[in-house]
Amino acid sequence: MQSVFIHSARRLLWVAVVGLLMPGLPASRLAAEETAAAEKSAALPAPDSLPTLDFVRDSVQLMTHPVEVWALAFSANDEFLVAAAGAGRNSPGTGLTRVWNFGQTKEIAAYPTPRGDLSAALSPDGRRVAWSSWSGDLWMREVDGPELLHETFQRPARVVFSPDGQMLVAAVENHRLQAWNAATGKPLDGFRGTMFAFYWVGFSPDGKTLVACGGAPSEPDDIQVAAWDVATHDQLYKLSDNPQRILFASISPDSKTLATGGGNAIVLRDLASGARRSQTEEDGSPIQRLAFSPDGSLLASAGGDRNDGAVTLWDPSTGKTVGKLTGHERDVRALAFTHDGKTLATGGGDRSIRLWNVGARQQIGVLQESQHMSDPKAETAAILAVAYSPDGNSVATASEDGQVSIYGLAPAGPVRSWPAHADAAAALAYSPDGLTLASGGYDKVIKFWNASTGQQIRSLGGHTGWVVSLAFSHDGQELASGSYDRSIRLWNVADGTQRHALAGHTAAVRSVAFSHNDKLLASGGADHSVRLWDPAVGQEQAALAGHEGGVRSVAFSPDDRLLASGGEDQAIKLWNVDSHDLAGSLTGHADTVSAVAFAQQTLVSTGWDQRIRTWDVAAREMRGNLATGNPVVALAVAPDGHRLLSAGANQSLSLWKATAVESRPTLVLGDFRAFPWSAAFSPDGKSLAVAAGGTAEETDLYL
Repeated sequence: MQSVFIHSARRLLWVAVVGLLMPGLPASRLAAEETAAAEKSAALPAPDSLPTLDFVRDSVQLMTHPVEVWALAFSANDEFLVAAAGAGRNSPGTGLTRVWNFGQTKEIAAYPTPRGDLSAALSPDGRRVAWSSWSGDLWMREVDGPELLHETFQRPARVVFSPDGQMLVAAVENHRLQAWNAATGKPLDGFRGTMFAFYWVGFSPDGKTLVACGGAPSEPDDIQVAAWDVATHDQLYKLSDNPQRILFASISPDSKTLATGGGNAIVLRDLASGARRSQTEEDGSPIQRLAFSPDGSLLASAGGDRNDGAVTLWDPSTGKTVGKLTGHERDVRALAFTHDGKTLATGGGDRSIRLWNVGARQQIGVLQESQHMSDPKAETAAILAVAYSPDGNSVATASEDGQVSIYGLAPAGPVRSWPAHADAAAALAYSPDGLTLASGGYDKVIKFWNASTGQQIRSLGGHTGWVVSLAFSHDGQELASGSYDRSIRLWNVADGTQRHALAGHTAAVRSVAFSHNDKLLASGGADHSVRLWDPAVGQEQAALAGHEGGVRSVAFSPDDRLLASGGEDQAIKLWNVDSHDLAGSLTGHADTVSAVAFAQQTLVSTGWDQRIRTWDVAAREMRGNLATGNPVVALAVAPDGHRLLSAGANQSLSLWKATAVESRPTLVLGDFRAFPWSAAFSPDGKSLAVAAGGTAEETDLYL
């Protein structure tokens, strides 16, 4: 690898690009908070024992990527429009669901998420919004209001509200169909019958029928369409008569006709029975998006990522084309008619949402201008985890393409990289002696590596979901792992045997940490809880409730008296480890807190609000506040507490010196082939391991 140097103008360009990717944050509120924080910081001199961490951003832009619009939906009165966008599962930090007042063409809410969003829906009255992401997370909340529901699945889901606004339904790719009360977020009785690989779900306009479609791409005989009676939740029929899986469908306004898109043609079916009626002329492009006009006279289709960016209009009574709408520079991935039938909204891979006069077949507006990319088809991987070596001379990263890398820092040495996992590498941890590096991934496997040679030592199987968090005990005898299967597992490092499986979390376990005396294990989960465990016997000691969103990170203070936790509710909580009481809250982040860590007595936090913040825990005061220019994915602190490593959503990995005297990064590591996901330092601080992204066939670890 070659070193990467970047000019100031290029860094400013990256700030502008990220501003386009992550709009909608309350700038005035942030400015006020920063002014207040600066005044407090000036008024309160830092004690000698408290290092003040100052930062100057010097990130490296290696590749930009398109943020595709995956879903569009109007409220029943056409007052509001929602759009879900993201660059796919290989680009964390790109998820963004936005809600507009359509009549005023004004954005009223924006929700950045850790992974690209692919489905979104508005309740008929426009008061509630639901969306899902490639990570398997699903949210529902009041528009610009409180969160009502957050679920985590093994695979991505598609969401839809019932026409009466009382029910939210999600069809999950791993054969699950679930329903909730749309007002309260409480689960409802499930839909019964045979389940399959879902890709689309929708209600008939009269609200009596629910239809889902999909099918496994490798199994053409798998079920591709099924329908349910909404009143009884019983399955009406299931079909497997299409030559390919069905990626999208639409139901006519009179609730009599079902249009399904699979292959190069649209099949029109009787909704009540599923029987075929007719088929459109073949268009030559795979049909991946469909939408009936409100009067049923038109059917709009788009061909997904192998299409030229055009939308085709069909007469469903004849199966013939009656028009084309051209203007998108890339594939069209979302279609939605206004309920008056006058306007069609389309979203595409060119990052634009275009509005069309249906009658005149003309474009009348653009809600989000397209951004020209040098390589619009390029996919990137991202850093998911970073870790310092115990000696602070190396750092490791793990990335979404399964690659792990180790970087030498003192002095800067060669980068070593190797393929580690068949899917994303999402977690890293160094053993206390620095000889072993552990990695965990979306392939549900934990692997031990020789940190010097990159040779695999051992592979641990047992988790049934993604492994996203790892921690060694301080005596080096035990490894804790947290997973999307909602469990924590404790492993004997010497022989790789499983000692305990800890059950208690009701959603993904995203962070685990041992106390410095190894008597406690802390965990944070997507179920909004922080839990304390006795690792010796494998029993829960306490469940700490207080977060209003999923918990992303936990960290013990150096004296083990406090536990810090950060989460999706934008808050940092401080817990008394002995009494299990809430000891304080730190507020200031304007989005998900992605990581918390102690640097000596200073607490450092990072977030999707593009900020690195430092806190005087004793005074409960913010000391530093850096605008990084991009969401921070992961954070690692060197053993001496004087250096920090941050992984950015712009594919950069930056090392910071945590002193007020020298406040620029001491080193910027870049030129990744793909997005680095995770990093870890060796115990002696001389080496750094990094995992960066790619494909299952081409995954790497760097040293």
